[in-house]
Amino acid sequence: MDRIINPTEDAKKLSALTCVDNHVKSDQAVGIGSGSTIVYAVQHLAAKIREGKLKNVAFVPSSFQARQLIIENGLTLSSLESFPILDVAIDG
Repeated sequence: MDRIINPTEDAKKLSALTCVDNHVKSDQAVGIGSGSTIVYAVQHLAAKIREGKLKNVAFVPSSFQARQLIIENGLTLSSLESFPILDVAIDG
């Protein structure tokens, strides 16, 4: 089946991947928002962790939906109590 081209979704995905690649490093606490673009970022983060390109990253959700996304992608769930200062936060 041919892929349906959706310029808006393609732009969201490119934005999310670029954000992760440019701003998330190993040994960080990362805030995860619940915007429509965050799914692409979380999937990319999970892939980078599986590939060993990111290590020791804690993920702090901003909402119940973000918490579920973190859990569903097998990422390390944390909290603001554990990390009151985040290194980076992603939303969109």
